[in-house]
Amino acid sequence: MTNLARADSRPSSALEDDFWQQIADKHSFAFQLAHMQRFRERKDETGASNDYHDDLNHGTSQLVMNFKSGWLHDYVGFNFSAFAAADVTSDDDLPRNIENEFAFAGNKWSRENTHSAENGASISRAVLKLRSAAHHVRLKAGIAPMNVPGIFGVNWSFQPGSYRGVQIKYTPQDWAVTYAWADQYKAPWYKQTQHFSKRNAWDETPAAGDNRIDFIHGVAVRYQPEAASYQLQFGYGRAKDYLQAYHFKWSWQLPVEDGLSLSYLFYGTDSDNDTGFDLYQGMAWQQGIRALLNVNRWTFRAELMNNKAEGLGTYLPRMTRGYANSQGSNEFWWDSRSDWNNDGETAVFAGVWYELPQQSGLWQLGASTAYGWGATRWVEQQQDHAASTGEESAWNLDLAYSVRHGMLHGLSMKLHYTHYRNHQDHLGSFYYANMFTSERDVKLTMTIPFT
Repeated sequence: MTNLARADSRPSSALEDDFWQQIADKHSFAFQLAHMQRFRERKDETGASNDYHDDLNHGTSQLVMNFKSGWLHDYVGFNFSAFAAADVTSDDDLPRNIENEFAFAGNKWSRENTHSAENGASISRAVLKLRSAAHHVRLKAGIAPMNVPGIFGVNWSFQPGSYRGVQIKYTPQDWAVTYAWADQYKAPWYKQTQHFSKRNAWDETPAAGDNRIDFIHGVAVRYQPEAASYQLQFGYGRAKDYLQAYHFKWSWQLPVEDGLSLSYLFYGTDSDNDTGFDLYQGMAWQQGIRALLNVNRWTFRAELMNNKAEGLGTYLPRMTRGYANSQGSNEFWWDSRSDWNNDGETAVFAGVWYELPQQSGLWQLGASTAYGWGATRWVEQQQDHAASTGEESAWNLDLAYSVRHGMLHGLSMKLHYTHYRNHQDHLGSFYYANMFTSERDVKLTMTIPFT
């Protein structure tokens, strides 16, 4: 009791000093300068000609600041991140420059600018974090990226999107259990969070009245015994009065060369069609298999997936309908322009990458290809049986360099080229739900971290 009395009698300024000292202890304060230079051209979207037209042309820079505090009494801390974005070059006459995803498309989702992307700044993290004595339980609450494997995820530019909500993770031996709840979200090309919606952004009142989704939440459980070569993962999520999401993953690590892993992944969505908001007819899903092999400096990757999305015509790996209104956590991403997610579509991907180590850095060369077939056409919840099945394909080239030592340690650059082909260009863009006309796309990215 005497010690407590003495502590309570200390001046408030001394207590505040102790508080800030513990928060500041072992903190990190880092910056990153990043730049995206991109040019894309798309074939005549009406299908009337084979001419390519400029579609996207911009150079955008971001300055990012990340602060992570130490832990007060080893239990409580605070993280804060913010970034500023500015278009260095931009052609505002192009139809999709406003959607370049690195500058800002507007203040909030569904409230985009009408003419051009804008410069500005935004917060990506402002979160209170807590952990238990043994660090088996961690909680964060506020505005932050959240991830529930297979259920919750974020959009990325150089910064992740952010939810307004809470996430808790429990990691006893061999297990990891993650739960998250959120009522608003912002993709990194919006400045403020927005409510979830059952509609697309261009509807009259997408985030108001019956269109609004009050909250989304989800839980995932991962099981991986310490000495086992396999991993199991299950996930479930729900958007209030709208839909339910399911996830299952099985992966197996084989002792071949530097490592061969095989995975099966399933993503499912069941919509509450009795709400009057059309989405899917019955259970929609995306499922597939993956093989990843590392041999010395070589990496080989092959994936096969299939989709079922009757009614809407395209499978959405998220718990809201509108693009960038929320985001799922889907591992099928081939950086080949298309999402390869039309109803009935089967798609295959194969790629190879090679590392050329240098004294001060690492070069990586890569090439990959994708092909999808069997897409069906849906118009206003009705399948167009008169339409033949759709096909699409793409090939990609990669050149990347990262600095491992010296003053520029951490600097990375990547050049990525995609040649995407819609095999029925004469029908125009989006004849199939998520299949635009052929494109040629070049992306050059550079990041420089410093502290």
